[in-house]
Amino acid sequence: MENDKCSKVELARLGAGACVVEDQVYLWRGDSDGRTHVNDLCVLDLNSTGTLRRVRTDSDNLSQFPLGSCSMAICSIGHVIYTFGGWHSDKLYYSRSDLVHALDLQKMIWREVVAVNPEVRPGRKDKCGMVENLGNLCIFGGYGYRTSHQEKEGLFSQEPGGFLCWTNELHLFNVQTSESVVNICVLTL
Repeated sequence: MENDKCSKVELARLGAGACVVEDQVYLWRGDSDGRTHVNDLCVLDLNSTGTLRRVRTDSDNLSQFPLGSCSMAICSIGHVIYTFGGWHSDKLYYSRSDLVHALDLQKMIWREVVAVNPEVRPGRKDKCGMVENLGNLCIFGGYGYRTSHQEKEGLFSQEPGGFLCWTNELHLFNVQTSESVVNICVLTL
């Protein structure tokens, strides 16, 4: 891949999410220098000579646009990219997300996927994994705020003096029914 083809797109980024749909890699957001969030979607065409380009996405409503900017989980089902969690900062504080968003790649429009049972969705976190299985998003692990369910089941590793923790639980989120299933299994080593 020649460097001049990518010179118009900021490549240095931390905590970006990436997934493959057909012959293209979609790179979503990230952080360019530890303080500056990159708010774009780049597409790398695997069949061409490695051309990387920026793509514009829209939302009917700004509340439908994903909040998390770094370390979100990302995967695709068909021609839809899903994101979960991640963190962002404004000038005063850092915040983690517990929301699922979907980007329809044919329309390039974001929407929030609202859980019908929000009391059992994963807590606000980043650095978690997410894969697709039989039309479900499998969200596992991560670092974020404890939930009452995690405290009851002992599904976290507490950092001294804080409310943040590493989790070892697995959630399923059915994108067709918008139903979240908590703690399918506890991952132990």
